[in-house]
Parts: sequence; C-alpha cells; structure tokens
Amino acid sequence: MRAIVSMGKGSVDATSWEDAVNYIATALIRCDVQEDIVSELQERLRGSPKWENETSSAERLKECIISEVTRLMDTQNRAFVPVRGESRVVLVAGHRGAGKTTTCIKYASFFRSKGFKTGIVWTSVRTHPGRTFMCKL
Repeated sequence: MRAIVSMGKGSVDATSWEDAVNYIATALIRCDVQEDIVSELQERLRGSPKWENETSSAERLKECIISEVTRLMDTQNRAFVPVRGESRVVLVAGHRGAGKTTTCIKYASFFRSKGFKTGIVWTSVRTHPGRTFMCKL
C-alpha cells in the first residue's frame, strides 16, 4: 500500500515500484485471476519502467500500469453475438451476494428487449436437488 500512496507524490523509486507490482499481483490473486496471468503481468510491469537517476515519474508509471492491465484484459476475442433460431446456455456462478441474480435478470431483459426468447433456471447446490425454480421473462 505504501507503494501506491508514494506514486501520488511525483516520483517513485525502484523499491516502491516493486512494492506496487507485488500489491497489484496480490489483489489480482485474491480476485481469482489465474496465477499464470498474474505472473505475466508482474514480468511485464517489472520490465516496463525506464528509470532515470533511480527514480521515475509517478504519472509515467501509472500510465504503464494502466496500459499493461488493459492489455491483459483485451483478449481480442469477438463478443458473443446471438443468432436467431439457435439456443444458447449461459452459466453464471459465484459467491453469495456477488450479484449473480441481478446480472442474470439484466442479461435476460436486455436480450428480451432485442426480441429474443429468454429463460432463467435457478438452482442452489446448498438446497435439495429437486428444488429448482424456472421462470420465463
């Protein structure tokens, strides 16, 4: 955290930069980002800054972090485009309170507004297997 705070002070040294890279990596791992992706990001961030007299501009380092994280998230894959007449199943899983139900309802409502037929099936692994609910939007 010290590294992130020091980045707001104008210049950053190599030690603070390494602390910032480790802080970012730890946060990503806690968010269940794959370790190989985090390792790649760490390597790219460690090789990114061009140090001038043992310090570098905090603004330049912030831009470096933003560009590397953006590059990490940009998969170059085309977004899902539904085709009329073809069925698709979307599975949403996550921790309690993560917003799965809200996401599903918004997802189904969006495609319903575009003229697609949608349905939501809800089940819980913590309840009896026969207790499954279905609704059609």
